[in-house]
Amino acid sequence: RGLDGGVRCCYDGEGQYIPAWPSRVIFYSVQMGSWSWAEEREVERVTCAAEPRGDACAEYARRRPAVPPTNNPYWSGSGWEVPRPFGGGWGDPHCKSIDGLEFECNFHGEAVWAGCGSWQVHAVAERFGNSSATIITAVAVRHESETLVARLNASVSVEVDEETGLAPPRYVLLLNGTEPRDDGEGGASGAFLTATAFNNVLTIEDVSGNVLKASFLKDLIVLQVAPRSQCFNRTFGLSGNNNGNKSDDLVVRGTGEVLSENAPSAEVFDKFVKSYLIKTLSDSLFPPADFVPVEAAFTPQFADQLDLSQCPAACNGKRACCLDASQGGAAFVEAFTTAMEDVAETNKEAVGFFDNMRPAFEEAPSLFVFAAGSQEVQLRYRATDADGIGSLSCDICPNINPDYANAHGVTCDISGIGTNSSLMVISAQSLGYGGFKCFSGDLLGANVTIATSVVEEDTTASVEFWEKEEEANLNAYGLGNSTSTSVAPLVTSTTTEPPPRSDQSSEESGGLAITSAPNAWRLLPLLMCFAHGPPR
Repeated sequence: RGLDGGVRCCYDGEGQYIPAWPSRVIFYSVQMGSWSWAEEREVERVTCAAEPRGDACAEYARRRPAVPPTNNPYWSGSGWEVPRPFGGGWGDPHCKSIDGLEFECNFHGEAVWAGCGSWQVHAVAERFGNSSATIITAVAVRHESETLVARLNASVSVEVDEETGLAPPRYVLLLNGTEPRDDGEGGASGAFLTATAFNNVLTIEDVSGNVLKASFLKDLIVLQVAPRSQCFNRTFGLSGNNNGNKSDDLVVRGTGEVLSENAPSAEVFDKFVKSYLIKTLSDSLFPPADFVPVEAAFTPQFADQLDLSQCPAACNGKRACCLDASQGGAAFVEAFTTAMEDVAETNKEAVGFFDNMRPAFEEAPSLFVFAAGSQEVQLRYRATDADGIGSLSCDICPNINPDYANAHGVTCDISGIGTNSSLMVISAQSLGYGGFKCFSGDLLGANVTIATSVVEEDTTASVEFWEKEEEANLNAYGLGNSTSTSVAPLVTSTTTEPPPRSDQSSEESGGLAITSAPNAWRLLPLLMCFAHGPPR
């Protein structure tokens, strides 16, 4: 929900995280039931707008505590999963397996697109007009006993609404054969499957973490799937076996024959693609009214048999694009380009099974509260990596910054280099306020950098969170109080390192004033809080 999306992290002008209100956990909607985000904001306004240092606001802050900062947001208990690669299909359908093999899959009827365990995806391709081209027009996802169907509605206008800037939904949803209750955003939710939508892009995810993304263009669907990590080498269908090796993706169903990745398109179609076609209604995931039987006599045109001399320049010599141009003209070329960009964007953050992951800091203080005066300090940093740790240090260690280390009595005792777990113990007589960075690299070259903020015992920043001149903006955000004129600072203190910035420029975000002066709050819509500014 934009700025009110579960966690609010506030930082001072030096990028230091404020581990107290107005940083907060907002609410968890499943547990809160009918409690709405609007009601939550109203409670905060009532308790804190007029007297942010009063008893009521203190009680609100106690019940909505700030998230402790972390240098390890992806720890095993976080629920985070590695974003895996998507396989895709677009145009007259051209397939790209999850492992990255591109081939022609221009079938007619219903086909098994992907499957793993109780999760299955089927796609329907139908003729485009009177041409020999077929296009994906419907998709069905099943998990256990629940099935969600999305069908293209090409009769809907593609013109955008002047107020929202969005086109109307170009699809029809069916959940277990009936239209689901409208969630107001074009999605649906069942016991095992959840569909979310924005601007004619539908994402369907099951409870196990398998993901489907369907983009509804003017005449066709661009279809992408990403099985969960546990489906490694267990996936079947036109999307391949998902084992990180594209050379063995063309496994013929029923016989187990593995076609060469360089096999002619006609052979791939006759042996591989046809083996995954659904021939009977009993094997279909679609309701009887939406079942599209296989057209046995259908013979597609293949890109590797095409005369490229007539291919438009916009295709840049890509055979698949040239095929689409020959079947659907300029509109298909545009759809091809859009689809390729969409697939590339979806896979931008994907991590392959054999990609080198960065080291993880299992131990690393994100925030260290240091009382004034000299005292002995000891901090522990442990980096782990399956490929072995090749380096571990911090920029206050003697080998990196000898002047700082001498001034503060810093030593860095490092052990375990070359193993899967390396420990560094930092001892110091004192630490300057501000922050420092630590970094680790594995033996294959992947590296990671984290930060530790050193703050005073009474960490601070001052702000007039509800200033009168910002009342209109805050009312729009839902936190304003028309009777409030000014408030006392939320907290007070100073920092000595690093030196304050001299600029006093300001900007606005989400209806909240942002000032780049040293002692001002900055609101960032993050799901995790980091002690030394937001992650870059």
